[in-house]
Amino acid sequence: MERSRSFGALGAAVLALAVAARIAVPVPEALGGVPITGQSSAALIAGALLGPRRGALAAAAYIALAAVGAPVLAEGRGGWDAVRGSSAGYLAGFVLGATAAGALSPPGRPPHLRRELAAQLAGTTLILLCGWARLAALRGVGPAYAGGVEPFLIGGCVKVVFGALLVHGLRRLAWRRRKISGSLHPRPGSRQ
Repeated sequence: MERSRSFGALGAAVLALAVAARIAVPVPEALGGVPITGQSSAALIAGALLGPRRGALAAAAYIALAAVGAPVLAEGRGGWDAVRGSSAGYLAGFVLGATAAGALSPPGRPPHLRRELAAQLAGTTLILLCGWARLAALRGVGPAYAGGVEPFLIGGCVKVVFGALLVHGLRRLAWRRRKISGSLHPRPGSRQ
């Protein structure tokens, strides 16, 4: 039962990443060509809710689906060229960001908004740094920052707050439910 729940949660996280990719604002190629999407939020929320290993696994599975051609990336793209193009750094950042969000705000802990904010901020920072590094290799440091970090700063702040509030709210609900049922701690043997 626990294993099927785990697979279901991973599948739901991959689906959330694919759906979040459909929420996209195009960015001109001259500014980096990487669209602004909801994927980073989905990856970080998955990390915080599933934990660092399963969150990273969900992000990696999402990237693998895209690499084999599934049209799950922003603007319905997929395939190896799309995965290794200008978005490659951000995609790698999803794995690192989900890991960081899950490690800093692990599942099973009582809700704490500051912890969730810190986890989302750290994950967002990692995603932007990875994206910037890849774009810098393709276009140079200055243009990479102007097109690959700067356009994402305001939206990134909004997504940090959104993700933290969502994770905090879901944890509060789960915590209350556990409190009512008398189970304040994770079940023995459950993997966090």
